[in-house]
Amino acid sequence: MAEVLDERQLRHIKNAVLLREETQTTYLDHGLAVPHGRTSALDSMQVTVGISPEGVLWPDDARNAHLIVMLGVPTAMVTGYLTTMQKLLRWHKNAPLGPNGEWTGDEASLLASLQHALQ
Repeated sequence: MAEVLDERQLRHIKNAVLLREETQTTYLDHGLAVPHGRTSALDSMQVTVGISPEGVLWPDDARNAHLIVMLGVPTAMVTGYLTTMQKLLRWHKNAPLGPNGEWTGDEASLLASLQHALQ
């Protein structure tokens, strides 16, 4: 079950993600972007997934992200965050993606696949 975040938490995540994006792009490759930010407003890591068949033009990269996995990370979480990133990158390397990095299955199978990979 998804945790419901309050407006303050959402604002903190947004600001942390935008600050991180200003430092270095979070577009990785093959249609995947992993915007992420660390904030003291969270007690646990939050993962949000977005799919765009048309792609979202990623700032400073002039490439389209078709799969966006956003991470809101508690400031104190270092090891868990790095482990999650490793699992996500490993998953993406083997995921069934189209030629531009788009997800080729339905949304339910994407979420199930990601949940399994991030366990």
